[in-house]
Amino acid sequence: MLHANKVLVYVVALVLASPLITHAGIIVDQPPFVGAGGPASDTAFINDYGEDSWEISADEFIAPMNATIHRVVWWGFYGGNNPAGSFYPPTGNEWMRIRFYAPRAGDGLPGNISYESTILNPSRTPTGASYGPHPAYRFEADLTTSFSLAVSTHYWLEVTQVNDIKSVFRRFYFPDSSTPLAVLNNWLSDWDRASLGGLCFQLWDMPEPSTLWFLIITFIASLWKGVRMTNRPLAGSA
Repeated sequence: MLHANKVLVYVVALVLASPLITHAGIIVDQPPFVGAGGPASDTAFINDYGEDSWEISADEFIAPMNATIHRVVWWGFYGGNNPAGSFYPPTGNEWMRIRFYAPRAGDGLPGNISYESTILNPSRTPTGASYGPHPAYRFEADLTTSFSLAVSTHYWLEVTQVNDIKSVFRRFYFPDSSTPLAVLNNWLSDWDRASLGGLCFQLWDMPEPSTLWFLIITFIASLWKGVRMTNRPLAGSA
């Protein structure tokens, strides 16, 4: 009987934890579209004319639901058109900055920064595809702190390589996006909307592993204690 109760404890604990696991998923999905190329999103690089340059790009999206974002996935490549800069990733450390902006009043372009995190060496995986001579890469990073989305609210997402003048990081276009992208660089005095649709990225709503396992262990410990109390012999029983 004790063994059966022990099994029941684990089953119940997993059932209670399962909503946390199944809740994790992709909240915003603009998957790779490699053939269209994409804009630079890099704070320091040498442009096609041999000049010091910078450019950042941001994509507008509308939150489809209330969600807490823990992970960002994006796709990109390296190098200019002529070419300028290497077609390949940095050989050393790479820093990527992730920002969420609120739209500003009036024109709706990126306004106040709602969230910012700079990630050292985010996961970078070759996809096997390429844009001309440029190999394509999938990037993934867990945010240092989560960012909450409110349903039907507009946001802008920027992902930018930081302070590496030896490479030009560029993000892939997502031409079918219903919301615009915007660029800002050393040639522009303010954000400007681009003519193409958007950029490729995903936003993931995921429970933090440490929190998830803490809850599972708490469930098991609590229920197991109850089982032990139930199966404890009564005082004076044979």
